[in-house]
Amino acid sequence: MFVIDDVFLLPLSLAGFEPLPNLIMMSFRAVHKNSLQELYPLKKTQNEIKEIALLYELGELPREEYKKRTSELAEKLRIAQRVNDINIGQFSTGLLL
Repeated sequence: MFVIDDVFLLPLSLAGFEPLPNLIMMSFRAVHKNSLQELYPLKKTQNEIKEIALLYELGELPREEYKKRTSELAEKLRIAQRVNDINIGQFSTGLLL
């Protein structure tokens, strides 16, 4: 449905007119992206991985616990990187929110 909307609204966008439904969808996408970034913070996850590695190297964390937590954090990091790469679109016609 979104592709069809984009195809039909493309001529209006190229003419410099951003229709209201497009603005609403961009607002929802921005809120969604921000919510995901709060759930999956990239820097925090990277720091947790470093902390787990340090604890393991110092001998304060058993191997099994290290493997378990590392695999969980690796999945969380993968999601965080994808969330960080989400592009919600930019206004190229001069309309600003």
